Amino acid sequence: MSDSIQLREALPEDAPAMAALAQSLLSQLLADPADPATADFRASLNEAAVADRLADPDYRHWLALADGQLVGQLSLRGFSHLYHLFIATDWQRRGVGRQLWLRALDSTLVQAVPAVFTVNAAPAAVPAYERWGFRAVEAPQRQNGIDYVPMELCGPAPAAAAN
Repeated sequence: MSDSIQLREALPEDAPAMAALAQSLLSQLLADPADPATADFRASLNEAAVADRLADPDYRHWLALADGQLVGQLSLRGFSHLYHLFIATDWQRRGVGRQLWLRALDSTLVQAVPAVFTVNAAPAAVPAYERWGFRAVEAPQRQNGIDYVPMELCGPAPAAAAN
């Protein structure tokens, strides 16, 4: 397995691989994947829902590939909300998420300079987001069976400094 990562924007034909990656991580994302309360979230990760977001101009998507295989994906909603960040289990804690975030940040700042970036972070991902300059703005929460921590990054400077 190569450590070389290629980054690119997602294309419509990437929907099946993006959905498969997201669904492979459900046990890490959900307190109880069998909980009926998570049905809407699980449905939001199916191929049709991913394809809809790929076609929606309010979303931007970047992929990380290793040897042509999808190992990470990041989606922004608008210019300021980190909507999804999924990294394949074998590639977690290897800098893939940071590379995707910096690519998304650079691409976004060309078009707009948001005052605040937001993310609803999975509890296990909070330390990574903190390294990128995000700070928790509320206590951990659970909604529809999903545990998360609302976080914000005020301006791009903290993340850019993480280079």
